[in-house]
Amino acid sequence: MTPTATGLALILVTLLAYLQFWRLSLNASVSYSAPAKPTGIKPAADRTTNGSASGQMGSDPDELFTFVQVSDLHISRYLPRGGLPHFQSFLENELPMIGPDLVVVTGDLVDSKSKTKLTSEQYLDEWLAYQALMNASGLADRNNGSFYFDQRGNHDCFNLGDGFAGSEYAKFSATRTPGYVYLHRKPFGNYTFVALDACPNVGTSRPFNFFGLLDNQDMDILASVLDRASSSPQNHTFVATHYPTATVISGYSKDGRSLRDLAKGVSVWMCGHLHRLALGIGQTMYAYHKKWDLLELEISDMKDNAIYRIFAVDHDMISFTDEAVSLASIPSLSEHDIIVDPGNPHPTPPPRAPQRPVVLVTNPRDARFATPSHEPVFRIRESSHIRILAWSAAPVADSDVVVTLDGRRSASALRRWIGKPWTTEAGEVASGAHENFLPLWVVPWDPAQFDDGRDHVLEVTVTDSAKLSTTKRVVFRVDGQRAKSEGMGSGLGGAVILARFSPFFKTTFIVVHFFLVVLLLSLKLYTLHLRATGTSVGRRGFGSPAGRPRQLSPQPGRVPPYSNILQRSISSFAELLQWILLKGFVTAVDLVDTPSYFYVLYGYLLYVIVGPWFIGSLVPSATHLADKIGAFYTVGLWFWSDEGWVPMLDTWFYSLWCLSSFFVPLTIFLALRGASTKSFQRSARWPRDSNFNMYVRRGLAIVAEKTFLTLWLAITLWFGFMTPAYGSLTMLVGPGVTWFWIWGACQ
Repeated sequence: MTPTATGLALILVTLLAYLQFWRLSLNASVSYSAPAKPTGIKPAADRTTNGSASGQMGSDPDELFTFVQVSDLHISRYLPRGGLPHFQSFLENELPMIGPDLVVVTGDLVDSKSKTKLTSEQYLDEWLAYQALMNASGLADRNNGSFYFDQRGNHDCFNLGDGFAGSEYAKFSATRTPGYVYLHRKPFGNYTFVALDACPNVGTSRPFNFFGLLDNQDMDILASVLDRASSSPQNHTFVATHYPTATVISGYSKDGRSLRDLAKGVSVWMCGHLHRLALGIGQTMYAYHKKWDLLELEISDMKDNAIYRIFAVDHDMISFTDEAVSLASIPSLSEHDIIVDPGNPHPTPPPRAPQRPVVLVTNPRDARFATPSHEPVFRIRESSHIRILAWSAAPVADSDVVVTLDGRRSASALRRWIGKPWTTEAGEVASGAHENFLPLWVVPWDPAQFDDGRDHVLEVTVTDSAKLSTTKRVVFRVDGQRAKSEGMGSGLGGAVILARFSPFFKTTFIVVHFFLVVLLLSLKLYTLHLRATGTSVGRRGFGSPAGRPRQLSPQPGRVPPYSNILQRSISSFAELLQWILLKGFVTAVDLVDTPSYFYVLYGYLLYVIVGPWFIGSLVPSATHLADKIGAFYTVGLWFWSDEGWVPMLDTWFYSLWCLSSFFVPLTIFLALRGASTKSFQRSARWPRDSNFNMYVRRGLAIVAEKTFLTLWLAITLWFGFMTPAYGSLTMLVGPGVTWFWIWGACQ
């Protein structure tokens, strides 16, 4: 084949590959229209009448309720610490003390990971232990079943061979539906809680289950709830997902509204999943999406950090506080073997630490988390009292609630309680007791003194009879606007919540891939042009005769002026850069001019966007082979069953990782080694360079490059191979991973 024909063939094959890639992307995107999911619609208990919060925020404990969020329990048969003992201690101590109106659990109820953490399975004993804790606490029976709401996380849908209907979650959870819509009615208004199940349509084994999917049906559910809220009296809409919005692929509602459009109607987006990031670098993960007008609050985990969150809705002003379970050590040692005794409702409780008061200021609300478009912030200016909720295991006197405003102590607090802490005794649970415990303290104040358009600081210290105290600091503004002097203090955690990983990973992969294709193809076309014209690439470079930067040094006995030194330094750097670029260009041309290198590398680049990287047992517990075996493509997973395409962000991330950490380093290594070999061969032709030292240096270079190649391939093998998770089939049918790795190892 002539050079011209070869070049045209390469261009045609490249265009066809990208056309097929575009077609596969469209096919995978159509799968956002997933099969219908059963969604639990939980009506509120008929114990109240509808109304709307409209009164003044004064001294009466009215128009106020609380609810609690926990997430990422990770009850596990293998974890030596955390998980089960944390959740047990919370249910037996903190939850009765707080006495909320309802509890929302945002996923990862169980851990589902093997002892080696390389594979995953839905272990029956983990689910039985979770159910035993719920039954012992009477959670499912409180408020006639409208108190405790759980939902799936990615760990709860690992390796679901029988789909949702046959899953342990559908049998042993409290809600037993993938998502729910619950209308919480109060005498002063209606509050809607929407849990969206963002688990992928197929429950694959880990690790490809980290990112979530809000498909078109999820968008329709949210759209219908928000539309209903706009046409009938609704005070707030709270959305709960396991995955933060940053880690999901989202579809569109029937009328074309995106997640960004719908999020504007949500008061607070509650989520979990990310814990505190790696090494705890995300201690707090809060974010306000300005373009979405959305406050998103990721909660840390119950598993390792024993964190729970209390929300208070006071005259439709939303406040919250994150607290840790009072334990002697966190994470606590798990002494109960759920493999031996999963159904024991009273495993050995972990040692407790003294319970300090839990404090939450509801008025004035913390301006760092204000959402003026969703809250009646004008009520701060019209209020007559500071309002504080303070829960304590020991009694607290009015004089032990101390409030300071901008460093000045205010008047004494007055106690205005409603209800009492509840217990988990069987008699109280059976009676259907549901009273929300509201330990309210109020302090008179004049908001006009602080209505100057500036941030102010309120501090409250609560000390109980055991001399245990807690101090809370609130940045507030009387005009209700967001704080200007301080942010949420989330740092890197907040940046992660604000990120949009779906477009980032997809765009980055496409850009990197296209750049590599254009680079290799351009160089190959250049070499074909040289071959067609009968010319070759010069190897001696520009500038100096040897192709190297000239040695710039002053003449002996003469010191050049400073300006000359600077000019010569700039000139020397420019020549050095020119030489490096030339050497890089020549090295790259040598690589693409080597058929055994170029066609394999270029063919691999085109293959990974049109063919499966590997085929494996993606759902090992599935009964039917078509449900078990799947193909891994860049755009998603594909099964031979009726499921077809399963779009996942995990596949884009993995493909990008392989390109950047595997393909690019190997290409550079092969190019440099080829250039080094040719340089050695040319040097060996001259007797003056054929000495022992030259061969020693060459030998050391070979040892160094082989050591580097071995270590790098070992690391790539460990992180890139899916054999432990998806079976030996991934090695046999793995052209995008195994086959290319073997070729690279043989070079």
